[in-house]
Order: sequence, then C-alpha cells, then structure tokens
Amino acid sequence: MKIRLICLTFAGLLLLTSFFSGEIVLRRIPTVKIAHPDRTEYTRSVNCTGEIVERRRHDTYFSLPLMVSEVNVQVGDHVKKGDVLATVDQSASAASLISSYASASTEELYALIQNSQIPQDAVNVFSASGSLSDRLKEIPSEIRAEISGTVTSLNLSVGTPTKAYTPVLTIIDDDSLVAKVAVSENSIEYIHLGDRATITGNAFHNRSYDAVVSAIYPSAYKKYNSLSYETVVDVVLTPTGNTDDLKAGYTAKASIYITDKQTAITAPYEAVRQDDLGEYVYVMEKGKAEKKYVTTGLELSRGFEILSGISRSDWLICNPDVLTQSGMTVRVKTDEN
Repeated sequence: MKIRLICLTFAGLLLLTSFFSGEIVLRRIPTVKIAHPDRTEYTRSVNCTGEIVERRRHDTYFSLPLMVSEVNVQVGDHVKKGDVLATVDQSASAASLISSYASASTEELYALIQNSQIPQDAVNVFSASGSLSDRLKEIPSEIRAEISGTVTSLNLSVGTPTKAYTPVLTIIDDDSLVAKVAVSENSIEYIHLGDRATITGNAFHNRSYDAVVSAIYPSAYKKYNSLSYETVVDVVLTPTGNTDDLKAGYTAKASIYITDKQTAITAPYEAVRQDDLGEYVYVMEKGKAEKKYVTTGLELSRGFEILSGISRSDWLICNPDVLTQSGMTVRVKTDEN
C-alpha cells in the first residue's frame, strides 16, 4: 500500500514538473505577429517647391500727376472690368498742371532740372511732347478697372497728387494665379506638358489643388538650397479648379505625377531591418523565423516597396525585434496570447 502511494505521488510530481517545464519552455518561444506582403497602388511623382504668382496683372498709371476727389476701393477688393475705382478732380489737376507750366519757361525749367531743384514728376511731365492744351485734354474724369480681379496695391488718396509714370493701382486677375516651382535638373527630363500635379501649402487651410504642367522654362539656373546651390528649371502649374484660397506670394509645394498608377509589393516599415550586408526581413517557415535579405525601392504610404527577396505568399514577421537570430522557433500571436 505504501509503495503504491509513493508511486502515485511520484507520478503526480512528475506530471506537475512536466507541466511547469513545458509552460516555461513555451514562454521562452518568441511570439510574433505575421502578415503577407501588401499590394499597394502608387503613382511616381517629383516633389518641388515654389510660390504662387500671377500670370496676368494690370498696372494703371498716367503720364501726368492727377488729383482725385474720391477713392472707391481698397487693397484686397474684388473689382470687375469697367468699375469706377476713383473720381478725378479735373479742375484741381488742371490748375496744378497750368501752375507748373506758368512757373517757368522751358529753358529755365531744364536749367532747374539739371541742378536737381525740381521734382522728378515735373521732369517726366515736361519732357513729354505736346502743348499745354494737349496735356489738359489727357486729364481723365474717372479711373476705371482695366481688368477684373483683386486690387493688390493702391497709391491714391484724396488731396495728394499721384506720381507721373508710376502705377496708381495694380489689379491681379484671380483666375490667372499659377504655381511657379523649381524642379531639379535630375528630374526635369521626366516632366512633360500636361502632366498632372497637386499643389499644397502652409497657407492653404489644409486644401490641395489639382493642376497641370502648363509651361516648362527653356533654361536652368542655380538656386541656393540649404547649404549648397542646386541647378533647377522653373515649371508652371496651372490649377484646374477653384483658386479662392490662393494668393500671389504664397509658398507652394507640389507633386508632379510622372507615371500612371502602378502596383508594388510592400512590406511594413516595422518589418524591415538593416545590417552590414543590407536590408532584411524575417519570414515564418515551418514554425521558424528565417532571415531573408531583400531589395527595397520606393518609400510608400504602407511601407517599403520590395523589389526582390520575398514573395506575396510569404508570412512576414512584423515585430522582428523579439528575435535574436535566424532559425528560432516562434509562435504566432493570437487574441488568446
């Protein structure tokens, strides 16, 4: 009886020891997360930077100083072609012009000009051909918008004469805003007229604008980039939709798409590692982690493009940091463990 009791006790202890030993061994086996390489669609693009510029603008100026009695616009106002922007005080303008003519003879005037004793505006007025009567006829009654767009500069104020041959206001055609970007000489050969592009920028309120390549400049130039000079070519991108949030002078970032959609095999970024021999991944084969070297390509949204080394059917180990060497036995992570 005692012998039987001893044997049963020994057997129980043996089973208990075996159970705990197995549990310890199991815990020492790395738990891995696995996944097949993904298939990702992408479009090759060239990234570049530049600014928003106006393609069409109009500077309004006159050949003689004018006095205005009313100004109807401010900088930032949207105007239409033909709108009255300011009313000219013709009497005051004429009186100022007549006074200038009567103040000195032509010979005396040029003597003063040579001695720099007369404003440059008067120089411009009197150096123009024509009699006083002809000049008086040039005084307009109103200043109208020559194009539709936004007023970006204004040099008009009541009681102050304008400057001759100097723009009194500038209007930019809102529909003519484009992105002028600098493309590296290494990439310009891939860019063609009509290529699609996307324009973004810090001031675009998280919006992006579809665009097309509308012009490629014929020559290159040196541009300072961080710590060195880079040879670039200017490329014009014309937005294809609404440009309400764009303003001339904004910094622009652009991606110019140089191919149609393509498909790549990708591995998650966390699955790829590198040593002295190159980039590698671990794949699970028959319960073991096998190290395989791979050749990567583009960095896409879902991971590295894999050019060679593994196939779509392989089981990638997505947490390779739990492994210390190739050939280790592994177990797959499940919801239970």
